[in-house]
Amino acid sequence: MKTLLHYLFLLCFNILLPAVHSQCIKDQQQSLLHLKKSLQFEFDPSYSTRLKSWNSSTNCCSWAGVNCTSNGHVVGLDLSFETISDPIPGSFANFPNLRELDLRGNDISYIPGSFANFSNLRVLHLSRNMISDAIPGSFANFPNLRELDLSWNNISGPIPGSFANFSNLRVLDLRRNYISSLIPGSFATFPNLRELDLSWNSISSPTPGSFANFSNLRVLDLRANDISGPIPRSFANFPNLRELDLSYNPIFDPIPGFFANFSKLTSLSLSGCQLNGTFPTEIFQVPTLQTIDLSGNFKLGGFLPEFPKNNGSLWSLILRETNFSGSLPESIGNLKMLSTIDLFKCNFTGSIPSSLFSLPLLSQLNLSHNQFSGELAFSNVSSKLVTLDLSFNNLEGQISVSIFNFQSLQSLRLSSNNFSAFPFNGPQQLKYLTNIDLSNNSLLSLYNGTDSSYSSFPQIVSLNLAANKLRTIPYFLRNQSTLSSVDLSENHIQGKIPHWIWSSNQLDTLNLSCNSLVTLEPPLYNSTVQTVDLHSNQLQGQIPTFLPVSLFSAG
Repeated sequence: MKTLLHYLFLLCFNILLPAVHSQCIKDQQQSLLHLKKSLQFEFDPSYSTRLKSWNSSTNCCSWAGVNCTSNGHVVGLDLSFETISDPIPGSFANFPNLRELDLRGNDISYIPGSFANFSNLRVLHLSRNMISDAIPGSFANFPNLRELDLSWNNISGPIPGSFANFSNLRVLDLRRNYISSLIPGSFATFPNLRELDLSWNSISSPTPGSFANFSNLRVLDLRANDISGPIPRSFANFPNLRELDLSYNPIFDPIPGFFANFSKLTSLSLSGCQLNGTFPTEIFQVPTLQTIDLSGNFKLGGFLPEFPKNNGSLWSLILRETNFSGSLPESIGNLKMLSTIDLFKCNFTGSIPSSLFSLPLLSQLNLSHNQFSGELAFSNVSSKLVTLDLSFNNLEGQISVSIFNFQSLQSLRLSSNNFSAFPFNGPQQLKYLTNIDLSNNSLLSLYNGTDSSYSSFPQIVSLNLAANKLRTIPYFLRNQSTLSSVDLSENHIQGKIPHWIWSSNQLDTLNLSCNSLVTLEPPLYNSTVQTVDLHSNQLQGQIPTFLPVSLFSAG
């Protein structure tokens, strides 16, 4: 405890101490004040959050947005989101020692040639401006540049070959522009490049083979361009690649097997690439892989391999809208880090392995629109599961009360299967569940206390039990204070519509159509229900008008 208090004292002491700033050089102060005076603004400069502190009576190294060396030279300027507009004054050139310049989020429409004088510049941020036209060749004069961010502008044309002179560049961000092509070979001499983002541009050339010379590249993002396949073999020369995103490009080709050789790969995104052929299963077994997204490749086939114990760090598996098929291996339960599984609209068959539901970190599970069959088996289920969607399969039997062990569940979708019973009154409550869809099944009963008003779902908002074989309106609905939408249409419900069904203050939509109901039980309470559908029943007598804003359909 003594040690803990000691560190807490030191922490508080350091926080309370005022920041110590270098004493700025007089001519640097004058240059900053001249810069402030010469800057143009889109709006009233008095709104500036940083420049207010720039005045001759204080140490310029303490001014907001100014960073100095120990001997008082200005080496950093942060003027981001200050609504600075054209023209950019030449007085920027008065800071030859500048290492970092941040002009993000302004209204600058061009890159001034005077920036080329920053021979010591290491970081230049110009994102979220209005820069248009081509990148000027003067950018070649940044021999020490480490990080360049020109994202979210209107830059067009090709990337100039002069970029090849940035031998020290580590991060290059050009996303969200209108860059049309890459000059072949201009990217071949970036030995230190770590991150390259060219996403959301208009690059239409094939994937450039010159990228393969980036021996230290860790992140490559080319998504949302018009790059076509095939992926060149030279891509295999990325020994340090961690993240690769080629999604939303018309590649129209198979995925090469050498992707499995990216031994440090953590993220692979290939969604919407119109891929074909069979996906190499070895890629799933790259031990460092954390996320894989192959969604929206309707012609891409494949299957899931066996997963050995204690293998891999995969936490997101997204194969939705692909042609993956076969059964899910029981060994999928060995992927203990899995949090998201999305297999929507694939062609998987067979039973759903019980090990899938016991993954300790699983929070999102979507297996809808497949051909899974058999009964569900829950054992040691994940307490973190939030969304469970097994709709549009061929599952059958009773839903086990073990479903109540999904204590974090918020959305449950089991529609369009052949389930025969569901435990609406379980051994414990699912306090966070708000949406239940069990429509288009074969539910004959809601077992475990159908006649009880107790509910295991105190926060339910939407309940869909349409197109089943129910014969009564479930009594537990009487005490659902949060219920907004109820659909009991296309069942076999007979007799009276109970009067308590109108008493909910939250109920907005009620569908009891296509049943065998004959009358409304009195007394009839006033209600907040907006839409009531009673058509295709056997109702007798006059429909009451106690719901003045409701839309009745009782034909």
